[in-house]
Amino acid sequence: MKKNPKFIKEKNAILLMEIHERANRLRYLRKLSHLSMKEFARHCNLGLTTINYWEQGYSSVTERGAQKVCKAMREEGIECTVIWLMTGYGEPPKVTDSSKLSKLNYKNLESLSRISINEKKSDYPMENSEINAELALFKKNYPEHLIYLIDNESMKPLFAPGDLVAGKKLTDKNMELANGADCIVELEGKELLIRRVKIAHAVNSYDLYVINSDASLEFPPLRNIKLLSLAPIIRVWKPVKF
Repeated sequence: MKKNPKFIKEKNAILLMEIHERANRLRYLRKLSHLSMKEFARHCNLGLTTINYWEQGYSSVTERGAQKVCKAMREEGIECTVIWLMTGYGEPPKVTDSSKLSKLNYKNLESLSRISINEKKSDYPMENSEINAELALFKKNYPEHLIYLIDNESMKPLFAPGDLVAGKKLTDKNMELANGADCIVELEGKELLIRRVKIAHAVNSYDLYVINSDASLEFPPLRNIKLLSLAPIIRVWKPVKF
């Protein structure tokens, strides 16, 4: 039985999308550590060519490689999970001990507010036509979805104004699977927000947080919030002009 060429093409497009998203997360993690690519490869006990290929999206980060990376980052004072690096789900990486960072000028971390987890080379800007094509493919593969255009800095450095984010919609008890993840959340009034989600003490409720500490006064935590649905962010397009 011959496979449908269109199906094969779409499947390959999804795989390519996953490879590039892993590459973006790996590059973000390395920049968080302030290590050069050569230093990063040495710390992770991986080849320089391997790291280069992974960051460029020429090949995919492997689970074994992700384990090595996460172990090395813990030794550098950065907490990161294999699940996040491979899928984007769960808690994003964070500095837990700045004294362990190889480059001790902790002020350099401020530059991360200008680093995107899904940054693209300026040589290869994504045109709106490309975004529309990828968006159509995403909607086809995830009929139940949420899409959100970010218009403030509350979720920096991971997401910035102009980013278009999307995720597979979860409802009811399935929403608990997104505990600790950055999500598009649908409030009872149908309003959409992007927040980090934690299961609240109240039954069937969630606490919602921004991750940009500088914006925490403007966007304080929302506690014991009931949601219609949520979608862990699994796809980001940038930049989008609005």
